[in-house]
Amino acid sequence: MTHPDLKRTAVLACWALTSIALIFTGPRPPFTLLDRFSESHSLFLLAFFVSSLYLFGNYKHRAIGLIHFATISVVLILHPYSPLFGRDGTPIICGVYILLFILYTPLFSSERKLLATTILLCVVLIEVLLPKWMERQLAVKIDVKEWADFVDGYKLHEGGYLLPQVDAQIAGEFGVSQFTTNSAGFRYSKDIDYKTPQDTFRIILIGDSFAVGYRTDQADTIGRALQDGLHHALNKNRVEVLTAGVHDTAWAARYIDDFAFRFDPDLIAIGITLGNDISGTYVTASGQRFSDAAIQNSFLPEAAFDVSGLRGAGLRLHRNLSSWEIYRLVRRTIRDDPIISYYGDYPLRVHTFDIYHALGHFYSGSEIEIVSASFLALEQTLLRIKTLCEQNSIPLLVVLFPQRFQIRARDWQHTLFYYGLDKTKFEVDRPNESILKFCERNQITCLDTLPGLRQSAARTLYFPRGDMHLNKTGQRVTAESIQQFVVRSGVFTAH
Repeated sequence: MTHPDLKRTAVLACWALTSIALIFTGPRPPFTLLDRFSESHSLFLLAFFVSSLYLFGNYKHRAIGLIHFATISVVLILHPYSPLFGRDGTPIICGVYILLFILYTPLFSSERKLLATTILLCVVLIEVLLPKWMERQLAVKIDVKEWADFVDGYKLHEGGYLLPQVDAQIAGEFGVSQFTTNSAGFRYSKDIDYKTPQDTFRIILIGDSFAVGYRTDQADTIGRALQDGLHHALNKNRVEVLTAGVHDTAWAARYIDDFAFRFDPDLIAIGITLGNDISGTYVTASGQRFSDAAIQNSFLPEAAFDVSGLRGAGLRLHRNLSSWEIYRLVRRTIRDDPIISYYGDYPLRVHTFDIYHALGHFYSGSEIEIVSASFLALEQTLLRIKTLCEQNSIPLLVVLFPQRFQIRARDWQHTLFYYGLDKTKFEVDRPNESILKFCERNQITCLDTLPGLRQSAARTLYFPRGDMHLNKTGQRVTAESIQQFVVRSGVFTAH
């Protein structure tokens, strides 16, 4: 083997060993291939140094070689403080060096060198221009309000936490949606009297953004779809479903005690969103906030994760590539994003009380004290609501809104992979079963909408990009489940 061949072989071997080290290195936050000050980072820099020596010796113009060597030396010295070696910069620097190696080695023909250069330039151009295009598309919607702009903080009106007398357009699933509240603050298009009109069946549906209709047009919300369905199914001249927004089930109890019975309902329906109402009820009942240290510093135990071997290597590679718009775009064409995290969780660092994924309530490997306390807080709140309804002779229906990863098995598998979870330590139906058993023991009527949503899983039921909210199709399917349950039971309509 000649001396140049030996140098080329040394460079290739150095990069091969570095690649293996990057993939199989011990995981460190934020669980990507490269972390500053780590052993794998040192190997990565060593590979750059060896490559630089090789390239330095192959420059035809000595001045260019000296500039290159001086530049790489500065980068090596300042690397811990340089964003070039952060999660976003590493692939770019690596790509440039690989391209340089291809251009300056006789191993490849001119055609292949041109192809490699073209591919790299195209990737860089797309990566630069795609975010700008997406920002420009987003700027078009800046003037459109979100539904949350009409939530009156932590103040309750007669119709819940929504501002009264709203008639506006909000950002929707596609384009804009109509958002309307009446003078009481219900998400309902008409003003109403306190007394229910004769031959009218009135439901007060109480819940958070799931019940209110996150980014959903007025005509497609659970309340409106339920109203239309019951109007045709019941022997009533009129059905009214008044949707009252609240932050969680503890707030629902406050609302019922202060306002609900003023409107003479025939049925009170409480929606419990498994994504955040269990933890939210605990936080409200205990007088805490999600920003408190006790909540923010509660994580799943180490036993909840499985990031060993090829699975962990694939996960680190996926997280590193996810810093690229091109990779994210291609991946979304194959499958939707996993359920997102409010705290930006990643493998080995997953909050028990994340208000989007709520994975702590699905963990069954061991008891987590704060999770057990949250289930207890929810149960005590439901008992209080039951007592209030019994004292006023109003039927109560508890409705469970599941997590998106409970609907389809592939979505659950995607969630397990994304957060590096050990599937043997989680039960996907755990919170539903717990609440249903409690309600059965305490004679509280409870409907789990999960079976109905699973039967419709062939359709897209949730917003894209890992959003936890039901889209209009999911809300209509949910409304159908509630409608069938109400009609089939006959108990509520006899009131």
